[in-house]
Amino acid sequence: MMVIVISTLIIISYTKSKSIITNSANQLLETSSQKQVDQIESWLNENLASFKAVKTTLETSSLSDDKLQNYLDIYYGYSNNYPEGFYIADESGKLLKATKSNKSDKNLLNSVWYNEGLTRVNFRGYGYSIK
Repeated sequence: MMVIVISTLIIISYTKSKSIITNSANQLLETSSQKQVDQIESWLNENLASFKAVKTTLETSSLSDDKLQNYLDIYYGYSNNYPEGFYIADESGKLLKATKSNKSDKNLLNSVWYNEGLTRVNFRGYGYSIK
Protein backbone atom coordinates (compact mmCIF):
# COMPACT_ATOMS: atom_id res chain seq x y z
CA MET A 1 0.00 0.00 0.00
CA MET A 2 2.85 2.33 0.89
CA VAL A 3 4.49 1.75 -2.52
CA ILE A 4 1.26 2.62 -4.30
CA VAL A 5 0.80 5.83 -2.29
CA ILE A 6 4.44 6.90 -2.85
CA SER A 7 4.22 6.02 -6.56
CA THR A 8 1.00 8.00 -6.87
CA LEU A 9 2.58 11.01 -5.12
CA ILE A 10 5.62 10.81 -7.39
CA ILE A 11 3.44 10.65 -10.51
CA ILE A 12 1.28 13.56 -9.32
CA SER A 13 4.38 15.61 -8.43
CA TYR A 14 5.99 14.83 -11.78
CA THR A 15 2.85 15.78 -13.71
CA LYS A 16 2.34 19.00 -11.74
CA SER A 17 6.03 19.97 -11.99
CA LYS A 18 6.06 19.28 -15.70
CA SER A 19 2.99 21.46 -16.17
CA ILE A 20 4.46 24.31 -14.10
CA ILE A 21 7.83 24.16 -15.87
CA THR A 22 6.20 24.01 -19.31
CA ASN A 23 3.95 27.00 -18.54
CA SER A 24 6.88 29.00 -17.17
CA ALA A 25 9.00 28.22 -20.22
CA ASN A 26 6.18 29.21 -22.58
CA GLN A 27 5.62 32.49 -20.72
CA LEU A 28 9.35 33.23 -20.79
CA LEU A 29 9.48 32.51 -24.51
CA GLU A 30 6.49 34.77 -25.19
CA THR A 31 7.99 37.56 -23.08
CA SER A 32 11.35 37.23 -24.79
CA SER A 33 9.76 37.17 -28.24
CA GLN A 34 7.65 40.23 -27.49
CA LYS A 35 10.70 42.06 -26.16
CA GLN A 36 12.59 41.30 -29.36
CA VAL A 37 9.64 42.45 -31.48
CA ASP A 38 9.48 45.69 -29.49
CA GLN A 39 13.23 46.25 -29.88
CA ILE A 40 13.10 45.62 -33.64
CA GLU A 41 10.10 47.91 -34.01
CA SER A 42 11.86 50.61 -32.00
CA TRP A 43 15.01 50.23 -34.11
CA LEU A 44 12.98 50.42 -37.31
CA ASN A 45 11.05 53.49 -36.18
CA GLU A 46 14.29 55.21 -35.16
CA ASN A 47 15.81 54.52 -38.58
CA LEU A 48 12.68 55.62 -40.42
CA ALA A 49 12.62 58.86 -38.43
CA SER A 50 16.24 59.53 -39.43
CA PHE A 51 15.49 58.74 -43.07
CA LYS A 52 12.41 60.93 -43.04
CA ALA A 53 14.38 63.85 -41.57
CA VAL A 54 17.01 63.55 -44.31
CA LYS A 55 14.33 63.17 -46.98
CA THR A 56 12.47 66.25 -45.74
CA THR A 57 15.67 68.28 -45.69
CA LEU A 58 16.54 67.22 -49.23
CA GLU A 59 13.06 67.93 -50.55
CA THR A 60 12.56 71.29 -48.86
CA SER A 61 15.95 72.91 -49.39
CA SER A 62 17.72 73.83 -52.55
CA LEU A 63 21.21 72.60 -51.81
CA SER A 64 24.00 73.27 -54.26
CA ASP A 65 26.06 70.26 -55.33
CA ASP A 66 28.79 71.17 -52.83
CA LYS A 67 26.36 71.60 -49.96
CA LEU A 68 24.60 68.38 -50.88
CA GLN A 69 27.94 66.56 -50.87
CA ASN A 70 28.77 68.04 -47.46
CA TYR A 71 25.34 66.96 -46.19
CA LEU A 72 25.89 63.40 -47.38
CA ASP A 73 29.42 63.36 -45.92
CA ILE A 74 28.03 64.27 -42.49
CA TYR A 75 26.07 61.02 -42.34
CA TYR A 76 28.96 58.74 -43.31
CA GLY A 77 29.69 56.60 -40.24
CA TYR A 78 27.03 58.49 -38.28
CA SER A 79 25.17 55.32 -37.35
CA ASN A 80 26.00 51.62 -37.27
CA ASN A 81 22.61 51.03 -38.86
CA TYR A 82 23.72 52.81 -42.05
CA PRO A 83 27.52 53.05 -41.88
CA GLU A 84 27.87 54.09 -45.54
CA GLY A 85 25.58 57.04 -44.91
CA PHE A 86 22.78 57.97 -47.25
CA TYR A 87 22.95 57.80 -51.00
CA ILE A 88 20.81 59.38 -53.66
CA ALA A 89 20.32 58.74 -57.34
CA ASP A 90 19.04 61.23 -59.86
CA GLU A 91 17.06 60.38 -62.98
CA SER A 92 20.17 60.50 -65.15
CA GLY A 93 21.66 57.62 -63.17
CA LYS A 94 24.14 59.68 -61.17
CA LEU A 95 24.82 58.27 -57.69
CA LEU A 96 25.36 60.85 -54.97
CA LYS A 97 26.94 59.48 -51.81
CA ALA A 98 29.38 60.30 -49.04
CA THR A 99 32.91 60.85 -50.28
CA LYS A 100 34.25 57.92 -48.22
CA SER A 101 31.37 55.59 -49.14
CA ASN A 102 32.10 52.42 -51.11
CA LYS A 103 28.51 52.21 -52.38
CA SER A 104 28.28 51.49 -56.07
CA ASP A 105 25.58 50.28 -58.39
CA LYS A 106 26.31 49.40 -61.99
CA ASN A 107 22.69 49.44 -63.17
CA LEU A 108 21.37 52.21 -60.95
CA LEU A 109 18.19 53.13 -62.82
CA ASN A 110 17.03 49.51 -62.77
CA SER A 111 18.00 48.82 -59.15
CA VAL A 112 15.26 47.82 -56.73
CA TRP A 113 16.00 50.59 -54.22
CA TYR A 114 15.87 53.28 -56.92
CA ASN A 115 12.61 52.08 -58.47
CA GLU A 116 10.93 51.55 -55.11
CA GLY A 117 12.10 55.01 -54.07
CA LEU A 118 10.22 56.49 -57.02
CA THR A 119 6.94 54.91 -55.97
CA ARG A 120 6.99 55.41 -52.21
CA VAL A 121 6.22 58.42 -50.07
CA ASN A 122 8.08 56.97 -47.09
CA PHE A 123 11.33 55.08 -46.98
CA ARG A 124 11.55 51.34 -47.21
CA GLY A 125 15.33 51.06 -47.33
CA TYR A 126 18.50 53.05 -47.06
CA GLY A 127 18.51 54.41 -50.56
CA TYR A 128 16.53 57.33 -51.79
CA SER A 129 15.98 58.32 -55.36
CA ILE A 130 15.15 61.85 -56.44
CA LYS A 131 13.49 63.03 -59.59
